[in-house]
Amino acid sequence: MFKKLLNGELSLREAFWKFGVLGLIICNIIFRISQKLLAPRLQGYTIRDYYSKHFSFVTLDGYMLSVTLFYLFAMVLLISYCIIIVMGVWRSAAEYNKSIWLRQLSRILILIFVFISLRGFIP
Repeated sequence: MFKKLLNGELSLREAFWKFGVLGLIICNIIFRISQKLLAPRLQGYTIRDYYSKHFSFVTLDGYMLSVTLFYLFAMVLLISYCIIIVMGVWRSAAEYNKSIWLRQLSRILILIFVFISLRGFIP
């Protein structure tokens, strides 16, 4: 299914609503859950400060290791999904011939949704 999405073989409606909107919501929920699980263990630091200045493998317990790995997995999932969905919707919009307005609107909206999804990485 992702191969069809990447090649632009899905309809614009399916690519935008199913994979774009719904898929980004699911990926965002997973990423936010990983942030919430990590937050109590950060001791008041931001995620960037904790991992760049205070993180140590010597004092790492099992829970923190699993939460860290889950956070990294969720971060990679969200970033890669955003790249895939932009490419897929962009290509599906190129194949859409019914309305140039809907074609361009879907491209603009998916970029806005991806920006909103990735703003959690900006401190």
